[in-house]
Amino acid sequence: MLSSKKEVNGLHKMFKKTSLILLLVMYLLAISLPVFASSSAHETIHMKGTVRYIAADGTYGILGENGKKYQPVRLAKEYRKEGLAVAFDAKIREDLIGARMWGTAIEITRIAKLDQYISAAENDAIQLLLLRMDAFETHDLAKLQRIDVVSRGLSEQDFTDWLGFYGKFTLRYVEITEAEPETIRGMCLYTRELVNAMALSGNIKRSLLYFTLSKLEGEWKFTGTSNYQPGSPNVDLEQYAAELEVQGMSKYGTDNLAKRPPKH
Repeated sequence: MLSSKKEVNGLHKMFKKTSLILLLVMYLLAISLPVFASSSAHETIHMKGTVRYIAADGTYGILGENGKKYQPVRLAKEYRKEGLAVAFDAKIREDLIGARMWGTAIEITRIAKLDQYISAAENDAIQLLLLRMDAFETHDLAKLQRIDVVSRGLSEQDFTDWLGFYGKFTLRYVEITEAEPETIRGMCLYTRELVNAMALSGNIKRSLLYFTLSKLEGEWKFTGTSNYQPGSPNVDLEQYAAELEVQGMSKYGTDNLAKRPPKH
């Protein structure tokens, strides 16, 4: 009987010791590794910021333009440069928690150097604007009316008169000023060329367009368009448009957005 009690006491002590070791191991894991929760929905952010090297951790984070710190789950090697200005789309990962986190954990879905960044909203706008250019180029009012609510009041004659002798419609530059789940607003530069006609001041005309896109029945449509006017009334529009054309070449790698490189 005495031997049996000793065995029980020995097992009890061994169990307590093992339990303490397991608790210690779990604690060490908790403070050194992120904790994964079961949440599947994550807030999405669109942000500009500066890459920062965190010497204490030997890793990189991004200081957002809003002053907040973000720590990417994975940051591509080409962007691991102290002071690099970037723009990015990311999912907030509140389910990743760790004692050594420099900032809010994020999962980057799109990133680019600031002067080359193209947001998801800009991509959507570019695709719709290219369809608009194609409708102009092919003189197809029905094609235009499928994507442009405002144009549905035009007659074939109105459309023909507006197009005149112009052709070779080319989208050069797009800038988004507002992006919401159901609305995108921005401006673009496109050119058109006089064909089969003589012009006193050159055949190519630059045009600035302000546009509003709305999501109707799950698809983006033009719900407003007008001539774009820069903030200052003293701006030389021709020079302004020419500068945008140069910016477009730098940003997209082409002067014709219909021929953008695949990486965009």
